[in-house]
Amino acid sequence: MAARRTILGRVLNALCVDDPTLVDRAAAAYQEHRSSSLCLEERALETLEALRAQVGALGLVTNGAGDAQRAKIDRFDLWRWFDHVQIEGELGVGKPQLDAYRHATRSLGAAPEETLMVGDDFECDVLGSLGAGLHAAWIDAHGRGRPRRPAPRDFHVLPSIRELRGLLEG
Repeated sequence: MAARRTILGRVLNALCVDDPTLVDRAAAAYQEHRSSSLCLEERALETLEALRAQVGALGLVTNGAGDAQRAKIDRFDLWRWFDHVQIEGELGVGKPQLDAYRHATRSLGAAPEETLMVGDDFECDVLGSLGAGLHAAWIDAHGRGRPRRPAPRDFHVLPSIRELRGLLEG
C-alpha cells in the first residue's frame, strides 16, 4: 500500500495537486476495487482437489506482502490444499530468487528435478524455477503465446490451470 501511495502522490503532484488525504482515499479505493474483483479461475478448487490426490505434495509460493497475500489465501480458503505456503513478505526472499525455490522444495521434501512450478508470471514462475533446477509450466491465460525471451530449457505452456491435470496424467 505504501508503494501505491507513493505512485499516486507523484501522479497528483505532477497534476499540481498536493492533497495527502486524496492520495490516501485514492489508494484505499484502488485497493478495495482490486480486492473485490479478485476471483478464482473457473473450477480451480476442483483442480486443486484432483491435484492433491494425484501428487505427493503441493506448495503455494507467492510474492508480495504477507498481510495482503494471507488475506487472499484466507478469502478463498486455499490453506487446506497445500502442504507448504510460502509468502515472500514473510520469508524475506521471493521469486525469481533461487533461495525461494530451494526453500520451497526443502520444505516439501522434494528434489528440484522432480518438482514442477506452475504459474502465470514468465519471469518468476518459469525462468526462476528453471534456473533453480525445477520443471515449469506457464499458465498463459491471455493467449500471449511463447514469450520472446528464451528459456534455458523446455517448459510447458497451458491455457489454464485446469489443463495441469492432463499434463500430470500424460
